[in-house]
Amino acid sequence: GLSITAMLAALAADIVIAANLPMASEYTWFSKFSILSTIFAFVSLVESVMVLYFYYKRSEDLVPHWYTWGKDWFLVRKAKKRGEEIKEAVTESANDAVDALQNATGTIIEGVRDAKRFRETILGNCLAEFDKNKGDCLHDKSSNDEDEQYQTNRIYNDIYDDVKDSARESARDTATVK
Repeated sequence: GLSITAMLAALAADIVIAANLPMASEYTWFSKFSILSTIFAFVSLVESVMVLYFYYKRSEDLVPHWYTWGKDWFLVRKAKKRGEEIKEAVTESANDAVDALQNATGTIIEGVRDAKRFRETILGNCLAEFDKNKGDCLHDKSSNDEDEQYQTNRIYNDIYDDVKDSARESARDTATVK
């Protein structure tokens, strides 16, 4: 009660004395004294309120209920806003990843098709050349060593068989893809 009475007395003194003083554009000694006594009375009032609050508070912590409620409310709003921002960023990132994956898949499929066309063209030319020669791929008559010619023909025949097998597998793969 004393602090609120001091506050009211300081305000009453300001009102009564200010009415009897002449108007001045500068601070007088009384206006400075009045402001200082009002501030002192206000600090005394705040101290009294805090002492009474903590004396009668019976909860486990000293944090006021209105402060915890306001803090929780603010944090929840902030978390919701941040969650929405994260959700938007993840959605945008996922959409970008899907677009990139679709583009990459299309590019890979086109590359595979081009490679198959190239392979079929090359294998077709090779098979036609090997069929023409009937396995006799060595036409170098300057070599007198028949053993060397036999070895070379054998290597070319192995390559011919491998190419034929690859062509069959390619045809089978092409039929499977279509």
